[in-house]
Amino acid sequence: MTQVNTSKAGSGIFQCRLVNGDGQVRAEQHAFYLNWAKERIDEMDAALTSFEIKADEAKA
Repeated sequence: MTQVNTSKAGSGIFQCRLVNGDGQVRAEQHAFYLNWAKERIDEMDAALTSFEIKADEAKA
């Protein structure tokens, strides 16, 4: 049986952990969410770089 545990982190972000019957976090779910988060960060980094370039061009 899989159980979902949620808790509210100090920053107001909800954390969700999928656990198996033994209470251990499922490694494949952990890896999925870490990869998803890395992809979102990479997208935000690319957007920020683009904005910085456009801001520099506007100043010139």
